[in-house]
Amino acid sequence: MPGNTLVPSCGCARPACPACSRCTTCCRDFASCTRCTSCNNSVLRATNPYNPATMICRSCGYCPTCCQRRETCINCGVCSRTVARINYCAPHTRCISCCRCWTCQSCVIMRPAGNRRCQACGTCQQCCQCPHCEVCDRRQSTWCTECERCVGCCRYPDEHGDYYEDRRPESVRPRPAVISYVKRELRFWDAATSQFTKNTLKRHLSVEIECDKVDPNGNGLKLKNVLKQWGDSVVTDGSISGQNSHEVNTMPSNGDLFIYHMEQIGDAYKAINGDCSTACGLHVHVNCKDLAFYDLRKVILLYAKVEKALFELCAHRRINNRYSMLCGSNYENMEALENSTEAEIHFPHDRIRALASE
Repeated sequence: MPGNTLVPSCGCARPACPACSRCTTCCRDFASCTRCTSCNNSVLRATNPYNPATMICRSCGYCPTCCQRRETCINCGVCSRTVARINYCAPHTRCISCCRCWTCQSCVIMRPAGNRRCQACGTCQQCCQCPHCEVCDRRQSTWCTECERCVGCCRYPDEHGDYYEDRRPESVRPRPAVISYVKRELRFWDAATSQFTKNTLKRHLSVEIECDKVDPNGNGLKLKNVLKQWGDSVVTDGSISGQNSHEVNTMPSNGDLFIYHMEQIGDAYKAINGDCSTACGLHVHVNCKDLAFYDLRKVILLYAKVEKALFELCAHRRINNRYSMLCGSNYENMEALENSTEAEIHFPHDRIRALASE
């Protein structure tokens, strides 16, 4: 055909495709060719036997000429397939499918087949920190520090839950939840005789901290460890809302221990950008179990005198709602209270009624 030196192999009297040698109509019908996404030239989709020098690169979608010029792919020395350089093992001149090398999840270094891969944590010998359990005779990534054995072989799983540790490298551990709700048994922290420098008060103090603003992508591990160290509880609170809203109930502590306690919690909140809205509150419990009945009477009378001033420090919506109500006027005259029945006194809330009955 004039102007075309290629003769179609299909026998048709039409121009031939430079890639498959069929005419353009038969080439389209057979769908044996495609276009290079770079130069737009025709190139074979596949060859039999496999020949990457004459077919489209399955990795980048370019023809062999454009693929070689851009240097985005490379030929495997074993299977001869063209693969992206990111899937190529340069030291062994082969693709990762043909090479027995593997990448450590912790250090992200390609290790040879001879470097043992830990089945528990998936890391190399240099990064693996999994101890060997003598009971099941295996390396395990989760460990009970009380039993000195893996979690699966722990003798008292219901009691030792707080002593479980994840021994995997920190880079491969799942990110802990920003806030983990947990209730723990009451414990009093007693300061030593020499630990009353910053805080001279010997009475134990316990704080309820409400928080409704945290970074959802923050790492709550530091806060979790601090609260676990002190035995503090994390609970929900009906007065605040939000995905990670919570209330921390600290264990009672006195002296300088209370200062250290609060400082560590404050530093831990910085890791998750902890903050609070005006809906949040904070109040302190003071241990007064040593007070006699008459001492409690004096405390109640004092409260009746300063109650309105205390409420002025709070948001006005907290006045006379379901969880905080003015009640000081009921106790201003103790003698009248002692001679009156419950029906004659206005108790605005069940909590106050319970206080009066104690």
